[in-house]
Amino acid sequence: MNRNGWSVLRVWHADVLASRKSVLDTIVAVLDGRLVKKMIAVDAKFLPSATSEER
Repeated sequence: MNRNGWSVLRVWHADVLASRKSVLDTIVAVLDGRLVKKMIAVDAKFLPSATSEER
């Protein structure tokens, strides 16, 4: 998906139910462009799309 221009943000459904504000803050950070680098954490994973240089 990343090589086709898609960024992927994955969060656990339990975090959506228990920590909705934190999950929404992460989504907004991605949409605002504040989260642009690969991030792998216990509660979330963000994989940005591959740029043309990375393909």
